[in-house]
Amino acid sequence: MSDKVVADASVIIKWVIPEDYAEYALKLRDDFLDGNVDVQAPSIILLEAASALRKYCLRGFIGRDVAEKALELIANSEIRLHEIDLNIALKSLKTSLDSNVTVYDAAYITLASSLGAIMYTADDRLLNNQKVLKLKIVKHIKDY
Repeated sequence: MSDKVVADASVIIKWVIPEDYAEYALKLRDDFLDGNVDVQAPSIILLEAASALRKYCLRGFIGRDVAEKALELIANSEIRLHEIDLNIALKSLKTSLDSNVTVYDAAYITLASSLGAIMYTADDRLLNNQKVLKLKIVKHIKDY
C-alpha cells in the first residue's frame, strides 16, 4: 500500500519543465511511477498546468507543440484526479475564506485534508501564509 499525497500544479509542472526544485518533484514522480506513493489532485490541475505551459509559450521558452505534448504527458500520468462537485467546492470556498488563499489552492488543501494526506507545493506565497502553515498538511516540495 502506498502513501497518498496531493501535489499541486506548481509541483506537477516540474515533471515536464525544468524549473527550480524540479529534482524534488522528479523524486516524487519516480516514487509515484514505482508505486511507492499515490499522487492525487483535484481535476483543476489540468487547467492550471495548461495555464503554466501557456506562460512558457508566450515567453518563448517552449513551442506550442512542446506545451501540448507536456500537457498530454501530465494528463496521461495516471495521477488520481478528483472531480469537483458542489460539496468540494463549498469546502474549498470555506477553506479559502478561512485561510485567505485562492479557491484553487483551497481545493488542493481540502482534498489533502479529506484524504489525511500531505499536500506538496512550490508556491512560496502559499507557504508563507501563516494560516496555511497552521494546518500542518501543506509542505514545500523540497521537503519531500
